[in-house]
Amino acid sequence: IRVRGRSGGDEVPTVSRSICRNALAGRQAVLFNEGAGSVQDIGMSIVSLRIRSALTVPLILDERILGLIQLDTSDRSRAFTADDLEVAVAFGRMAALAVNNARML
Repeated sequence: IRVRGRSGGDEVPTVSRSICRNALAGRQAVLFNEGAGSVQDIGMSIVSLRIRSALTVPLILDERILGLIQLDTSDRSRAFTADDLEVAVAFGRMAALAVNNARML
């Protein structure tokens, strides 16, 4: 986990459960932008974390979900785009392979 402006360490990840739930249920990447209606279940986590834009990509290999990647921002001027989502999906495919290979070792 990396939080801009704070050092890493042993932080507990804080992610939007509603956005993650949408990505897992649909087994596909989700692009959330505030006010765009891209996530059906706007949960309290989106509000409490002040998320204005987010990308969530499930790590899927051979129909198995191995994990999730979520990037979010509270800065409206840095909203994620469809191009960003495309890059994140490509990265997610490589990450799923890496996670699977690490598990096999």
